[in-house]
Amino acid sequence: MKKILFPVLVGISLLFCSCEKDAGTEVTEYMPNFIDSYYSYNDCLVYAYDNKQLAIFADFEINRDINNWYTLKSKDESNRAKFTELSIKNNDTSYNRTHTFVWGYASYNMMPDTDIKSINIVSSVPIDKDHPAGASLNDLFILQAVTPRNFINSNYTEVLTTKEIDDLTFSPEGLYSNGIFTPCYAPIFKPLETVVEEDLVLIGDGEMDTCILFVLNPKDKFNCPAYGKRLTITLTYDDKQPISKTFTYTQGVY
Repeated sequence: MKKILFPVLVGISLLFCSCEKDAGTEVTEYMPNFIDSYYSYNDCLVYAYDNKQLAIFADFEINRDINNWYTLKSKDESNRAKFTELSIKNNDTSYNRTHTFVWGYASYNMMPDTDIKSINIVSSVPIDKDHPAGASLNDLFILQAVTPRNFINSNYTEVLTTKEIDDLTFSPEGLYSNGIFTPCYAPIFKPLETVVEEDLVLIGDGEMDTCILFVLNPKDKFNCPAYGKRLTITLTYDDKQPISKTFTYTQGVY
């Protein structure tokens, strides 16, 4: 009797799980895509930590406008169509596994809807003899970013490995953000001056209230000539206007 009841109960459970849910409800369902949502942003925030690391976050107000999010589970047909377009673009169409996501909008495996094409850092004042005013400072920083690109392109077979590291420390194995360790798929960790466009595809790491785009580590945090200077970080894109953020490179949020 138990053998008969079990599959029946499972079937009923799955039936109820497939019903309409309230936006914001966390559920686990069978998903055709690893990336379950994409988001738009038109500005960024710079967090400068006391160890001189710079974390660049997408700046937007959560749920300000549902059209800022593209999801498979959206009720809006054009929203779902945009999600499908992005999934095809990123070769993310055959994940076909159970996956936890937040019904209706942003979730945990979310990515920006457009790729950064280049990152450049300059200063309005001279830094040293090798960096006059207006010169690129990319040679002074290391880029760290996470991306599911290699995991997706491996037909979702790449093995995720993690290693514990100190709080607010960033490394090739993963990163800490707000005290929480985030393991990374195919992390990028290389000198910013050597970064090419391919390195920036699908970079970003998202949670419901925090969307980090990338981290900049000074090559020499004990003697970084740019520290304390007025810097400008500029991000360029193919399909929207560049985003620039000017700030004084000291601890704070800008």
